[in-house]
Formats: sequence, C-alpha cells, structure tokens
Amino acid sequence: MNNLLETGIRLTEQGLYSTALSTLTMVALRFPQDAEAHYHLGRVQFLLNDAPAAAQSFAQAIRLQPEIGTYHFELGLVHLWAGKFAEAVEAFKETLRLDGQNAKAYLALGHTYQCIGEHQEMIRAYESALSFGEQPAAAYYDLASCYAQTENHVMAAQYFRQVIELDPDNFNARLMLGLSLMELNRHAEAIAHLEKAVALNADHSATVAALGQCHLQVGDMVRARDLWQTAIDLCPENAEWYIGLAMTHLTLGNVAEALEATRRASEIRPDLAEPHYTLGLIYNALGDTEAARREHHVLESLNEELAAGLVRAIQERPSAQASR
Repeated sequence: MNNLLETGIRLTEQGLYSTALSTLTMVALRFPQDAEAHYHLGRVQFLLNDAPAAAQSFAQAIRLQPEIGTYHFELGLVHLWAGKFAEAVEAFKETLRLDGQNAKAYLALGHTYQCIGEHQEMIRAYESALSFGEQPAAAYYDLASCYAQTENHVMAAQYFRQVIELDPDNFNARLMLGLSLMELNRHAEAIAHLEKAVALNADHSATVAALGQCHLQVGDMVRARDLWQTAIDLCPENAEWYIGLAMTHLTLGNVAEALEATRRASEIRPDLAEPHYTLGLIYNALGDTEAARREHHVLESLNEELAAGLVRAIQERPSAQASR
C-alpha cells in the first residue's frame, strides 16, 4: 500500500492529476480505513476542481483520524472555495483547536470572515496570523484592507506601510496606502505613494485618477488636469474620470472644456447623478436657467440631495444678480 500511495503522491506533485486520481482512488478503495489515503485523494480531487468529492474524501479522513489538524484545514479550504462559509469557519476553528499556532489557518479564517462581512472577527484572525509569523506581507495586506473597509484609515495606513517595508514594489499596497492617506487628508504623503504606484503600473487608470484628485486637493490644477486626461486616455469609457477633468477645468476657469467633459460623462453614464449636477451648475453659471432646470428634473430621480442642492443654486442666482 505504501508504494502505491507514494506513487499517487508523486504523480500529484508532478502535476499529473488525472493519473494520480486513478492511483489514489484505487488506494482508498483497497484500504478504506487508511485516513492518509483519503486525505491525498481529496487533495488531487480539489486540484481537479471537484469540490464535492474532495469534501467527502477529507471528511472520511477526519472520521478516521479526527485529531489531524491538516485534514480539517484542507476541508475548510474546500468549503471556502465552494462558498460554504459557515462550514469553512467551523473547519478552520477545529484546525486551530488542534493547533492553536497555525498561522495559515488564522489567515484562511480571516479570508472567510472577509467573505461574510464579519470585520471584527476578520481583524482578530489576521492579527493572530501575524502574531505567529506566517506569510507576514499577505497578512499585513489583508489586515490593512480590513481596516480600510471599516474606514479605520489610520490603522489601514499603518499596516499598508508594513507591507511596503517587506515588499517595496507591491503596487496594490502603494495604491491602497495612497487612498488611505487621501482619506486622512494627508495629500502630500498620498501623492508620494501614488507616484510610486504609477511608476510600478502606469496603465492603471484608477491610480492615475487618484493622483489627479490629490493634486486637485493641493491646488496643483494643471498637474491635476493632465493626470485626469491621462486617466481618460487609458480608460475612455469611465465617466468618473471625465467628472474629475470637468471639476479641474471649472477651477481653472475653462467653462467650455468643463461643459464638454461633463456632457461626455453624462453620455457614458446617464444613470450617474454627478454629471447632471455639474451640468446644472455650469448652465446656471452661464445664465441658462432652463437648461439647469432640465438637469434638475433628471436629478430628482437619481439623487434627491444633489437635486435639492441644484435647486438652491438656481434660486440663489437671481438674488445674487439683484444684489449687484
């Protein structure tokens, strides 16, 4: 049996999964009380994306030897892959009951909690993974992402920095750190990290756009305009990039260019409220009250708050003129 089992394991390691499946199925059938045989059969079934069969094999291995944490861990991974999150949580918890310092199990448990939106449990799991030192960069990144999702941007920035210390060329960490710093209104720091992110991946339009927004916030309108235009060149069907370009043109006093960019945003995403709001403001500033009211009519069904803001702007304009 040992020789046949070792053959199946070796075939799996060589990537010959179909041949390994035949071999390990034979072993499991001939030696149904051997937990290791069912475990290795489950591994190759999982590699072949047969999650139901893999779950059965791992469950059988557990029935035969419930004290082996690896069997519970692999079953948890299958459940996680199949979207059975409650079952995955139980399997990973059992792994940790048997091996309380299993960092990979804590990391997988954190991923599972992330899938079901249990943010506090997710943070605790990732912090435990870090305390046992397994895959520190991945754990730091996941933990930072958790904090970002819960809008704790101070902690998010702290852990994204930890990722960068371990992996300075990590594009995602640079981008996410920049976004967290933007939320904290630390735009100069954000610009430094976003510039590095752009250097790592110059074709990522969202990073270029975020950098443009940062420059807008610090008052560097020309640089902001150029970055928004670059983002549009990279992804010309993203309405939000046109809105950013329009706001920059408005600040620069380029009303015609702002109008053109906003109209384009509205064409791409007629269901998006911001282009209609911006168009209304532009038309109102140009004295075209009728066009501004048309945009308000559209806004009423998209965003009541922005619609109310546009009405106030329209109503205030005549009084402002009268006061002059």
